[in-house]
Amino acid sequence: MLRKSISTLCTIGILGVSQAATAEPLPFTEDNWAFIGGTMIEEKAGQQAVRLGVRENPDDFVGFGMAVAKAAPILNGVIEYDLLFDATRSFGGLRFRTQSPGDFENFYMRAHQSGNPDANQYMPEYNGVASWELHYGKQYSSPTVYPHGEWIHVKLVINDGLADIYIGDETAPEYSVNLERDPMAGGFALWGLNLSGPVWMANFNATSMENVAISGAPVPAVVGEAGTVEQWEISDAFDGATLVGKTSLSAADTDMTYHTMAAKASGQVNLSILQGVAEGADTVFARLNIHSESDQIKAFEFGFSDFGTVFLNSEILFHGMDAPYTRDYRFLGTVGLFDTVFLNLKEGENELIVAVRESTFDTTGWAVQGRIVDMSGVTLH
Repeated sequence: MLRKSISTLCTIGILGVSQAATAEPLPFTEDNWAFIGGTMIEEKAGQQAVRLGVRENPDDFVGFGMAVAKAAPILNGVIEYDLLFDATRSFGGLRFRTQSPGDFENFYMRAHQSGNPDANQYMPEYNGVASWELHYGKQYSSPTVYPHGEWIHVKLVINDGLADIYIGDETAPEYSVNLERDPMAGGFALWGLNLSGPVWMANFNATSMENVAISGAPVPAVVGEAGTVEQWEISDAFDGATLVGKTSLSAADTDMTYHTMAAKASGQVNLSILQGVAEGADTVFARLNIHSESDQIKAFEFGFSDFGTVFLNSEILFHGMDAPYTRDYRFLGTVGLFDTVFLNLKEGENELIVAVRESTFDTTGWAVQGRIVDMSGVTLH
């Protein structure tokens, strides 16, 4: 719902200029930071702070602001800052290891979800597509209780593919995460999103270190059950509107370039790793070849975001939508094996295609996953 305006702001620039990282706080001045969107430097609760998420027009539904550090890129090290928000619907976060305006690691906190399982979240971003619909659960978040209206100290200790996340308590991490992007030195930025209140940040510092100890242990990755599809053939993106009303696919429809994408241990494939989403290029075919030893029926469990259409041997079996808030106001569009169709397989080769379309208005996760419940008499290739 907010993605377009935010993406426009973020394209101004992100990596900053070369400057040695320092253990001293990086003051919020124009020499040290590039201020984008709704930002304001002010005194807040005894600290010199940057206010993020200022509504630039009083009639705006949302305010978004970002402060981009003009500092040398960091691969490993410690990043610290203080954050304050009220009991409002507000988000405050840190982008780090930024490679481009749409490629970075992201950790953020949700003021209004204090004490809930999704009080905060880690997620990677690829090609300008956020992925919070894909990164949910104890692997990526914690039920932190926030002291609204008070400064909260946040610290990330980052080493190669791991990060400890400290919130308030500096003696033990709130939780630890496996970072999903390839480890590469990058810039960093603070951001705030205001749906009913802004976010303040202060006392930012970042220290680059060649090797830093990680004290926590990430929650083990979810592993898919037997029959989980481990890789798909993914097409180049095309205009999903061309499929509207179609009940079958022709050879011309599917004649395009495909790329092999391996799934995570859970079976989920983040489609944005391959390419971004744009008007006229919002849909891909996820293709799977199934060899069946006989004519038989197999249950196929699957998940997608945001729109999914399933074809078996070119004939339509299913169409559905799992975008946020489409089932009810609490449904967040999370991706899992929530739907099932029955595949009427013929003896020999069968082609399964899931057309997956992502909203260009609210790009918050583009994914596919699947599982054949009983693999007896079938092989995938």
